Amino acid sequence: MGVFDTVYAKCPNCGEPLEFQSKAGECDLKKYHHTSVPAEIAQDLHDYSEIVCGTCWSTYKLKADVQRVCMTLQDINDKNDWD
Repeated sequence: MGVFDTVYAKCPNCGEPLEFQSKAGECDLKKYHHTSVPAEIAQDLHDYSEIVCGTCWSTYKLKADVQRVCMTLQDINDKNDWD
């Protein structure tokens, strides 16, 4: 049995709960609302997993708007960079 994380959303048509499963990230059975998902899970599910609502038979997939994180290296020995 594989381990995964689950992203929940409600069907916009009828309100039925929808579940999308991801094997990205730590996969420790965490549950997320579709508006608050770690970047690696959002990227994994983006435009990939389709699900059919069991109540109204509408088909959905998740779209991610993942913004790139950019880190900079700061020289802690440079006294001009100290606040």
